Amino acid sequence: MKWFCGGVERRYRHDLGELLNQTRSPRALKFGLLGHPWILFGFDSVVSFEEETPENARIWLGKREKELTSWGGVFLLSYDFLAWNMGLNFSRAIPPQACFAVPDVVVFPQCEEVVALGKTKEALERFFTVEEDSPTQCEALQICPDFPTYEQWFSRAHEAVLDGETYQIKISVKAQGKGHLNAADFFLKLSDLNPSPERFLWESPNLKLVGSSPESFLQIDKDRVLTRPIGGTLRKPGWQTGKPEIRSLPEVREEFLRDKKEVSEHSMLVDLERNDLSSFCEPGSVRIIRLMEVEEYSHLYHIVTTIEGRKKAGVSLAEALEKMAPGGTISGCPRYRTMEWIEKIEATPRGFYTGVMGFMGPDYLNTNLILRTVMEQDGQIEVQAGGGIVADSTAEYEYEENLSKA
Repeated sequence: MKWFCGGVERRYRHDLGELLNQTRSPRALKFGLLGHPWILFGFDSVVSFEEETPENARIWLGKREKELTSWGGVFLLSYDFLAWNMGLNFSRAIPPQACFAVPDVVVFPQCEEVVALGKTKEALERFFTVEEDSPTQCEALQICPDFPTYEQWFSRAHEAVLDGETYQIKISVKAQGKGHLNAADFFLKLSDLNPSPERFLWESPNLKLVGSSPESFLQIDKDRVLTRPIGGTLRKPGWQTGKPEIRSLPEVREEFLRDKKEVSEHSMLVDLERNDLSSFCEPGSVRIIRLMEVEEYSHLYHIVTTIEGRKKAGVSLAEALEKMAPGGTISGCPRYRTMEWIEKIEATPRGFYTGVMGFMGPDYLNTNLILRTVMEQDGQIEVQAGGGIVADSTAEYEYEENLSKA
């Protein structure tokens, strides 16, 4: 079907940096959609999840899907919302967050021009309005937990692994402080530093996220399903100095394959994702396309596997996402039991960290995990990162890996 039908069209010769400086919030930007390098969305309002029960969380996204037109919808789903959606019972009061917006303006590159489509002329004029913003600033940045506290968290997680409660558990570290995020400026600087294929931006009232996520989570186009789990991290020598050493990818892959911990971690996650896909894909259709490839980023390398399947007829996009999220690569294996341990160990709700950002349209879904992301909410800036703990992990290595990711 044709996307973004009707409305008003304008063409520009701006680059993405100019567009971000000449448009206003609320807006969202996502890379790798519908055959375009990126699409910028403008919208007037956001539908937020405000219910208080897991049962309502399970049907909320399904309601949004039923309302879709060719203009689709862009959304944020927090880890806590997805955990509720999966049926996890939290022992503490948490605010599960989810946001969904139907765009009235979409902007994307085409050949040497930029095409802007608006549902109305007024929507285009509203969106293409310069909005001044102050520089990014953050005060009193703190790391939570500090290393002594993390050691205690690690000991509990490690004991759970040794007791056979879980094969792997991902515990995270958060940097936070009071401040202000200039989302457009920060996004452009982050893109220069780490041009991740899944980078994104979200700005709505009282909420800003800028991410350089490396992980494409779940893609569905008609009945074709694709996921690309990341499991395995190797820091570049010299990353702390800002001048990391560059190595050949075959050399890095050989080092990964010699590391039994990394190979074991990745293999478990691949099996988990294959099983999740099999729960809503046609029997025999789930297969590995590419196994244990190395991808390079600004400060580290990741090992990635690509898996595909064919969605069963009658399975909705919301149902498929419910089967997959929260992702095993950001929780652990087995997923549900491991999420219970995360809830016991981590001191605060994860919020949008390790949740999902994406675009949904009729028979189409494109999502990424919310990783390597800076968030501003209610005057508080946060960055969070985690790593997988298995039987032969050490607290020192995992803590340093988390800091390098952040």
